[in-house]
Amino acid sequence: MSGKKLILIAQGAALSGTVLKHYDFMFRRFCRLTGLNDQGMVSAMSQVSKLKKKVLL
Repeated sequence: MSGKKLILIAQGAALSGTVLKHYDFMFRRFCRLTGLNDQGMVSAMSQVSKLKKKVLL
């Protein structure tokens, strides 16, 4: 799966900044270890359109 694009979708009620930082750290580390292409994280509907363009390219 090396080189494949990957986006983390973080879903939950009122995710705190600390939780999102931990998610981001673990996601980036996972991508580095597996060779996946980190495309970012989405934790709110307002962020979907920003990352949608990356996935479709």
